[in-house]
Amino acid sequence: TTTTTTTTTNGGGTTVDHDASVEQDPACIKTLSGHFNWVSLVLEIGDNRIISGSYDKSIKLWDLNLTGSSTKATTNENNDTFSNNNDHNDEESNSCCVRTFTGHTATVFCIALIGSHGDKFVSGSVDNHIKLWDLHTGKCLRTFRGHFDSVESIAAIGDDTFISGSSDNTIKVWNWKTGECLFTFKESSGAVWGVATIGNDLLSVHDKEIKMWNLDTKSVLKTFDGHTKDVWSIAVLDGGTQFISGSSDATIKLWDIASGDCIRTFKGHCGSVESVAILGNDTFVSGSWDRTIKLWNIHTGECIHTYHGHAKHVSSVACAARDEIFVSSSSDRTIKIWK
Repeated sequence: TTTTTTTTTNGGGTTVDHDASVEQDPACIKTLSGHFNWVSLVLEIGDNRIISGSYDKSIKLWDLNLTGSSTKATTNENNDTFSNNNDHNDEESNSCCVRTFTGHTATVFCIALIGSHGDKFVSGSVDNHIKLWDLHTGKCLRTFRGHFDSVESIAAIGDDTFISGSSDNTIKVWNWKTGECLFTFKESSGAVWGVATIGNDLLSVHDKEIKMWNLDTKSVLKTFDGHTKDVWSIAVLDGGTQFISGSSDATIKLWDIASGDCIRTFKGHCGSVESVAILGNDTFVSGSWDRTIKLWNIHTGECIHTYHGHAKHVSSVACAARDEIFVSSSSDRTIKIWK
């Protein structure tokens, strides 16, 4: 068991003390530190790299360098650090924060990689704005204005467009090259906590419901109803015929898109399921307010393993580099890499 006490200053200038006693899971191979407030999300973008967004209003690009391991802590020019949770010694392998993106004036809640070259991304924030960034230079290329409340979710669709969901109860379709808002879905029944695309169809999360829209007709095709509390995250399985959803009711559900039926309910968490991510054809992971991450078999419903290590709730999980590697973010201000 490891006990740590740290003192940090957040964006508002206040000082926060952390005192956490956490059992360290050997499956955690690295811990990344650098954000000075909750890490709200983490997104894998290929080439052993991830992007993280935070309540500290910043976005960070990390190089995981998963070719080896090191016990040496590394600090870059932004004082972002990492440490390894294993006993291997390879001084050539150092994960670090490559770049920090600043410009939002409030919490960053969502990020999506866009375009065909993998060199740009968009981010949504509590400041009601969406920003377009150059991944290589760190420059903000454009700010999209149009939502009247927090931007909660973003998903790319095609090479030129992306979709955003907001607490203003709308979904907007944008052309990121021109900055134009192409269409606004105004029939939402509540804040749009999550969006995902399947071909020319859209999945969106509204309170306890998940809706499927056709982007051509701009109409609702079906509603997936079964969770008893708010749904926070969705992830589409390879093939686009099924998806999973995580909810405040502490369950995950597997849905058949064609029929709209719930195929299976996964139970085991004792807190809200904040995030779900697909790991290959047979498994997925879930992150929860109960501070754990669970690995599940999609086909049997079995919980294969429960991962412990975060001192506070798990806000996001994502696949990283290879199917057997995934990453998580937490309100304990860290990102962890698991194998």
